[in-house]
Amino acid sequence: MDKRILDHATAIYARDLKQAYEQHAQQLRDIHAEIGRRGFQIRDGIAQGMIIAADASFVGKRMQVRLESLREAFKDAGLQPSTEDFGQIWKSIEEVYSTSLAQDRAKTSRLSGNTLDRDIEPAAARHHDDVLAEFNVWRSRVGLAGVRQSFTDGKIPTLKELPQKANCVLDLKSLLDMNQGPVGVLYLDLDNFKAVNEKYLHEGGDSCIEQAAKIIGSVVQHKGRLYRLYSTGDEFVVILPNCDRTEAMATAERIRSGIEDHNPGGEIQVTASIGGVVVTNEATTDEALRRADEAMFVAKQSKNKVHFDVLIL
Repeated sequence: MDKRILDHATAIYARDLKQAYEQHAQQLRDIHAEIGRRGFQIRDGIAQGMIIAADASFVGKRMQVRLESLREAFKDAGLQPSTEDFGQIWKSIEEVYSTSLAQDRAKTSRLSGNTLDRDIEPAAARHHDDVLAEFNVWRSRVGLAGVRQSFTDGKIPTLKELPQKANCVLDLKSLLDMNQGPVGVLYLDLDNFKAVNEKYLHEGGDSCIEQAAKIIGSVVQHKGRLYRLYSTGDEFVVILPNCDRTEAMATAERIRSGIEDHNPGGEIQVTASIGGVVVTNEATTDEALRRADEAMFVAKQSKNKVHFDVLIL
């Protein structure tokens, strides 16, 4: 990226981020006043939820400000980003995301005597994906959506429309052979699905699977492709082309929290254990799927968790 454009974007970012910080500080003051007015203690779950939601939103706001600063800098220069520029742009936005989460964890550590332990990443994941979607719209308009745009589904497929393991293997091999960037592989297994089958029989189990597939599909639409590995059972795989580790983890967390929140199991709490790995063309298809499956098995030990394997270089 041209240094003059980058320097201009950095100056815009610093200017607009200052205003965003001021707005966030005022929002937190208003929340604390509301907490006091309603008679809550700062350690109460409702109070913590309000604060976490505000902090998670601010993570997204910082990413949004960074995206806007780069977009404005290119516009002021009268230029469109190249493929390489877009790679650097998203990397800089991901750095804002990672830094924001690290700063929040450091703040939580400093205040651990006064607040509950919390992790805003599950809540921040939604804001991460909102910014990612906006970034992809910009990239698509420039004509550089590439393999991701051609690979992803334009609509949420029904359970019967989902491709199965043979297609998953072929698609993953094709992406790795193309060598168009890292590929995220998520392996999902529903928790407590057996209990649903036992209580509601196969009809109830099928309904649970259908709802889970719809939830997963809504998250990965325009980002990747969902597979049901077998015609029966509750194992799914998601393939995410041109996807780095941070984005893959955020996507996995959105799936996990979406299933937890919507609970497709009815009276039985159904959640998802998700394993993931991000691979390059130096990995084989079998290795990628095996390591994602092994990561899922680790997550399954606790249930309702996301666990990622190391990056295969």
